[in-house]
Amino acid sequence: MCGDLAFLFLVLGREGFNTFWCYFCKLNKNQWQEADHKRGKPWTIKELCAQAKEVEENNLTGTDMLGVKEAPYFEIPVDRVIWPVLHTMIGMGNQILTSLVDIADRDIQVVPQKRS
Repeated sequence: MCGDLAFLFLVLGREGFNTFWCYFCKLNKNQWQEADHKRGKPWTIKELCAQAKEVEENNLTGTDMLGVKEAPYFEIPVDRVIWPVLHTMIGMGNQILTSLVDIADRDIQVVPQKRS
């Protein structure tokens, strides 16, 4: 199955968590954004269902939910769910452009116009 991250998180029972949690493993944003992070333990459908049950039974909130809101809609293995590469490339391009603009703002001196 393929779709944008919002869709993938929705069908995996993790709606609204796509900006903080990895869709494939159990790492949160603080962990997966480290340059030298190690891969997290991948989710399985069985684990997602168990976590959803845990969330419901214990009224878990915040990071205790591990980014799981409810049981997945489909029993498609998580390793068979792929994100769209185009979205990743656009995101990387946006980061590069933002960095370039930040460098220009910080390092390029504004020269006033000549007065006649």
